[in-house]
Amino acid sequence: MSFCFSKPSKLHAQKPLKIGFLVASIELGSNVAYAKAIYALKALYPCKLIVFGNTITTALYSQAKHIDHLIDIAINTWQITDKSPTAQKSYAPLRAKQIATISSFSCDYLILSDAKSAFLRFALATNAKRVLCARKFISLLAPRARTLPIYSKSKYKSMPFEHILLHLVRMIDTARYDEYIHSIPLLANARLHASPKVQEKIDKIFTYKNARYWGGGGY
Repeated sequence: MSFCFSKPSKLHAQKPLKIGFLVASIELGSNVAYAKAIYALKALYPCKLIVFGNTITTALYSQAKHIDHLIDIAINTWQITDKSPTAQKSYAPLRAKQIATISSFSCDYLILSDAKSAFLRFALATNAKRVLCARKFISLLAPRARTLPIYSKSKYKSMPFEHILLHLVRMIDTARYDEYIHSIPLLANARLHASPKVQEKIDKIFTYKNARYWGGGGY
């Protein structure tokens, strides 16, 4: 299956890009919501696509042929709630290993799936040439950050999370995105690519949640 349109843009005429997608959440719902953005990256841009995630991410996308490298970088060291010097010191080696793993790919673009300032600081510690993220104060001080004003523009306030991620994808090449995005079968192809055993478990979870909701039990 071919995932990318053949017409190159001037930006990508020389060589394929290296694009990283950095996962922030271990929640099932958030990892499902990443699907459209991840698929669109490969479909739109000639690139090597690297997804840096966790055990949930790797389980959900283990069979995805449009992902070139799917890497479990373990727990979210940028979200450690224990701020004591002892705790921070204990996680420092893992954090350094995560940063080194991401940096080993020398990404041209690194898309962040969360707007937390700590997450952005973590990403900026890598050698990614451009970090695409939601606009926060810290991002305005970072020359490598390219930001989306999701907090200052009203159109983003009611926008679904998965569509905000697509707007980050658009920032790589707005002309190419606008020309081709409506030709991509996102609904058909931007889905989970898990093993049959994992997919069966996911189906049971969503079936249970839907049954509780429609049955009037609430959450």
